[in-house]
Amino acid sequence: MRPFGYTGVSTSRQALDIQIRAMLAEGVESHRIFADKASCNGLDRDTVNMIRLIRFFDESGVAVRFLDDGISTEGTAGKMVINILSAIAQVEWE
Repeated sequence: MRPFGYTGVSTSRQALDIQIRAMLAEGVESHRIFADKASCNGLDRDTVNMIRLIRFFDESGVAVRFLDDGISTEGTAGKMVINILSAIAQVEWE
């Protein structure tokens, strides 16, 4: 498995450094880390978009692991996480 990393901050005052260091410590090569300063680019990072991304990755056979929380979308427990997050997204849609 080749790990890729995604780091994101939502304000221009936040720094990506801590997240990048955590990815490097997990064995992600620096050229495989993608950084996103979402609000600075006018992008939306709500639950709905996160669920869409996770489902896209899942359908592509890619697991998502959240380093801060220790949550992974792999296996049965991972599918449960996706379903719970989908339910939260559904509430936001309504």
